[in-house]
Amino acid sequence: MPQETDRLKLPLPLGNENVTRESINGIFEKIDAGVATEKSLNDVRLSILSDYIRQPAYAVTTGVASAYIVTLYPTPDMLPDGFGITIVPHVTNETGVTLNINGLGAVPLRKQNGTPYASGDLLKGKPYSFRRVGQDFLADNGEQEVINRTTRVEVEYNADVKKGDVLEIVSIPTLSKVETDPIVNQGGYSQVSNDRKTFMTYGFYSGPFYGLYGIGENGSLSTSYNILPPLASSETIAEASLWGNYLAVTLYAWKFAIYKRSGATYTRLANLSVPPDDSYQVPCFSEDGNFLAVSTARGGWYIYNRTGDNFNKLEDNNDILSIGHSSKMRFSPDGKFFIIARNNRQGFYLFSITGNTFLRTHSWDWTGADGTISDIRFTPDSRYFVLLTSSADNGPYVFSISNEGRAVRAQIDTTLAKYMKSYRGDISPNGRMMIWDAVNSTGVAQIMNINGSKFNVFPAIKTPSYITGISFLTDELVALTHSEQRVTFYRIGSKRVAQPVLKYDSLLSAMSSGLAYALSEGKAGEIHTVMQIL
Repeated sequence: MPQETDRLKLPLPLGNENVTRESINGIFEKIDAGVATEKSLNDVRLSILSDYIRQPAYAVTTGVASAYIVTLYPTPDMLPDGFGITIVPHVTNETGVTLNINGLGAVPLRKQNGTPYASGDLLKGKPYSFRRVGQDFLADNGEQEVINRTTRVEVEYNADVKKGDVLEIVSIPTLSKVETDPIVNQGGYSQVSNDRKTFMTYGFYSGPFYGLYGIGENGSLSTSYNILPPLASSETIAEASLWGNYLAVTLYAWKFAIYKRSGATYTRLANLSVPPDDSYQVPCFSEDGNFLAVSTARGGWYIYNRTGDNFNKLEDNNDILSIGHSSKMRFSPDGKFFIIARNNRQGFYLFSITGNTFLRTHSWDWTGADGTISDIRFTPDSRYFVLLTSSADNGPYVFSISNEGRAVRAQIDTTLAKYMKSYRGDISPNGRMMIWDAVNSTGVAQIMNINGSKFNVFPAIKTPSYITGISFLTDELVALTHSEQRVTFYRIGSKRVAQPVLKYDSLLSAMSSGLAYALSEGKAGEIHTVMQIL
């Protein structure tokens, strides 16, 4: 019986057959067909293996730290867009690292956002994936190392750091000066109306010194407003309060005037008289515009109820009239409470408001303080109020108000704080940030983060000159007035800083966004890449 080979079924010689030319040719035809089939299969296999777009390559590098080299098989003819490769560096990279595949030329390795890698970004023995895009290989994994729950981020060292240190990453705010012409010959103090539609500057200089502006989209200042009749040379504005289209001012001539805006003009409604031997000092509108409170220089307070353009003095508030002189006060945004700093301003009185009645519910003071209350600010939701003080040892203070109308102290994290003394401050419209000026410093803004019931003070930010007024125009834009009669505008941003966790008593502060591993040594203020643990 004839015998055949297993694969191509070629006849095996038995020793007793007659071999003809035709039979030999048949054998060779089968051999040729079999070889052709194997080549076709191998070609298909190679075409799949060499499709590095659909099947990214994998290789361990050679070369040097600034110029990696790999050799692939099958050999690529070119490096088209989409060409994918995962490399395992044989050595941690240096700045400007490139990758040369099969001698096709050095191609820069870059982060997914197109920026070059810094020295130490690509660690020895760790896998990283890239795709060819244009002239570069870009990270194919969001710049995330192929290690679960870690990612690489750039941070600013906030202290001297050694390689291998465990770091705490904190996102802190920044102030970037808006490149617009500053408002000159106006400065001193500032106010923003309750609806954030009007911005005012006024000051402590001789003459009718003020500026009034409409606030447009994105916080830009638009129309300039005027006061009529014009203020006399002796009528320098001492303090002001804005509500909607209304403006209340006290003047150094001890007058108290109320204006209403129509179009671009504020026209005087009333020039309220003062009692004999007395003078008005500071006005303050309630958030709903129903009340206007005014302090007097010799002690006592006046509360006016507004109905349209009429302001009628309330007569049954002896609780307020009897507390003596003070120049700091504030209504809560929900209209339920009113706070007055005590006559020595080393404490305050808290009043509940029911109808037109103001009832004192709590008084508070501190012992042995050398400073005084310099400003009072409520969060927009009325949950908390902040007392700024001119004492480094006392303040700022944060309070909530209980259902019984009593002030309850809240805690502030001042780990990163430097300047606590202040004269003026403001809280952003969304209630998430407060900025105050730093007393006895030539241009420093101190910023506090407000997150629910947590209050954290950030490192101070330097400004070109001494700050005398602070007003948020939007959540992202703040106006700073300066002592040299100038107003500048700053955009609020953020940056990530990192420092060893050993600087803190606890492992993670309330502001921390996570832990990281220092990949390189550096000094405070330098930018470095760290491995963050998610």
